[in-house]
Amino acid sequence: MDPLLPFADFQTMDEIRDRAFGLQRLESVLLGSLAGLALLLSAVGIFGLIAQTVVERTREFGIRLALGASVGRTISSAARPGMLLSATGIAIGFVLARLAGKLFRALIYQVETTDTMTFAVVAITLLVVAALASLLPSLRIARLDPATTLREE
Repeated sequence: MDPLLPFADFQTMDEIRDRAFGLQRLESVLLGSLAGLALLLSAVGIFGLIAQTVVERTREFGIRLALGASVGRTISSAARPGMLLSATGIAIGFVLARLAGKLFRALIYQVETTDTMTFAVVAITLLVVAALASLLPSLRIARLDPATTLREE
């Protein structure tokens, strides 16, 4: 290399940093996209489970309403299984994430493996999504006419 030759290419520090961390950024975007897809699939699964339950138990809910049960109590009895399944999954996932955090300590940069805020935000997000996915199909019960339901076979 001749020291008298001029520089062929100038680069800013931002360009050098972007090139150095490009793969990590791609992996982060890919992981975030897959996590979002998993959240969407779980919401659709819970929604489908509760919707199927409401369809299968429409007659039972109509009878309950005809006998004087409140609409809110009937809706909560339909939405409760989705919430219980989600809460159980979150509890199991919390324990497994704590154990896995110890194994992957070297791979996580500037985040504690016992980061309480991260675990809390994830748990709350999952609970909100599960509540919406359970509640939306259960609201169909509010439109039931008990008299019509009793006449159907």
